[in-house]
Amino acid sequence: MENNIRYHDTSILSDEILKAMKDKLVGRKEGYNHVAVYVPIGDLLTATHVRACAGINTERTPYNGVPYDTHAEKDALDKIIRNSNYRQKSNTKGIKLDLYVMSFSPTGLLRMSKPCCLCIKMLNNISKRGIIVKNIYYSNSNRGITRVRLSDISNITRKKRKN
Repeated sequence: MENNIRYHDTSILSDEILKAMKDKLVGRKEGYNHVAVYVPIGDLLTATHVRACAGINTERTPYNGVPYDTHAEKDALDKIIRNSNYRQKSNTKGIKLDLYVMSFSPTGLLRMSKPCCLCIKMLNNISKRGIIVKNIYYSNSNRGITRVRLSDISNITRKKRKN
């Protein structure tokens, strides 16, 4: 399983992409600095993807006054589901995506952004809707990028829960 985890430096993300991700976070309060982008497998992540369908962490207060958070992974997924092009593809043969999740410190440096257990569960469940996530790229605590298959990270999550 360890062989399926790949570590990359940030060169897989161009300066333009990192800038587009940081621009999504302008004016955000501390702690809400994750950006998630789904990219069709075979496509390269571009700044256009980021501007069009990036999700960000948000805190919302519904009518009853109880605040709740929406994670960047869920926010980006909601945008994809609303997009008619993705909806049409997922209804016919399914659509395969890679997920990029990045977190930035207040000074603009990358920091850990590995998806939480609930987001992993959500990513596994969306296959019922014709959306299949293959790889997850996330920023790690060494200011680099980690790639892991969704199936591998799901197995790790299940083992931790059983203990």
